[in-house]
Amino acid sequence: MLTLSCKQPEFAFDVAQPVDVKEQRHINNRLIGIYQSVRDSSTLSISKELILRSGYYDEGSKISKIDSSFNLVGNTLIDKKTNHKVAVKKIGDSITWQQKYTDTIFSKKRNDVIKKYKGYFFINKYYKDLGWEVKKIKLRKGVISISDISSESDISKLKAISDNKFDTVSNQPIKLSKKEFKKFIKQNGFEDEEIFIKRYGS
Repeated sequence: MLTLSCKQPEFAFDVAQPVDVKEQRHINNRLIGIYQSVRDSSTLSISKELILRSGYYDEGSKISKIDSSFNLVGNTLIDKKTNHKVAVKKIGDSITWQQKYTDTIFSKKRNDVIKKYKGYFFINKYYKDLGWEVKKIKLRKGVISISDISSESDISKLKAISDNKFDTVSNQPIKLSKKEFKKFIKQNGFEDEEIFIKRYGS
């Protein structure tokens, strides 16, 4: 299994958002459960202190390039040291298989911050020398949406709201007041949205 380290966001905030809103001690019980993405087969696991996304992606190799620490027996790739077996597909002179990954979206142990505001939850992850990446979570009748700030429309709204007090070239963190952040939400900010449907949980 591969543990992913998320790539750094294109821009971030100077402090956890929204400002002047109390940090939640743990993830709200209403969010806890197992969800499945409507976009792909990945799952979202939410507990009191952790949000993990896991799934599979396709990996491949030329048969002639297989590392000597592995044996290819029929349609199975075997790790000589651990005897771990992976089912593969042969396509001509190549093989493909599915690699599992896990992506930590939120973790209290690494001092991520979650806040509740205007019916939404905002998860904040800190990046050294950059600032706070913010994601918006909405829960409605067993359906969760996780939204990012990434579209050109989002960036234009932020620039207008903040009176162009930041730019995406210098990577300076965005400074927004609580009022400005509220305005960004009202203008349907956080346009990059992915939806997950609850499968298990209270």
